[in-house]
Amino acid sequence: MRQLSGGTRTELRATLKRPVFFIEAEFRTAFVRLWTGSGKVTWNGQEWSAPTGAQGGAILSMEAIREAVATEAPGLKFVLSGIPSSLLGYCLDEISIAKPCRVWLGFVNEAGALVDEPTRSFAGRLDASAIHADPAAGAGTVTLHMEDEM
Repeated sequence: MRQLSGGTRTELRATLKRPVFFIEAEFRTAFVRLWTGSGKVTWNGQEWSAPTGAQGGAILSMEAIREAVATEAPGLKFVLSGIPSSLLGYCLDEISIAKPCRVWLGFVNEAGALVDEPTRSFAGRLDASAIHADPAAGAGTVTLHMEDEM
């Protein structure tokens, strides 16, 4: 069972919830740190950016995080769409299997400030990736599959 901070427990009980996720993945030459809020934020001593892409913004989507109830290693999948076609080759070169990745759940207030320390929700390793280009849109999609550390 996860230990949640007082602020996180309060936010979970609130009628209006403003959840954000922090996603950190180690690529071949650098760490990628994204969050589902807007703009940039500093947390945990690092700068986290909202995804940006073609025509004003990329979209980051993520599968639901599952807790293991038996001896299993549930995975997780992220999809980042709206990546400019010119960067897709770079993405392909940078993705490296078995590198660490982590996800934290946090909450923001009406002003967009973090309410409390985010809680780690997932830790694992990059398992596979897929990159799809859409020449008509001038952009593409990067899908990252991650496996639990178990």
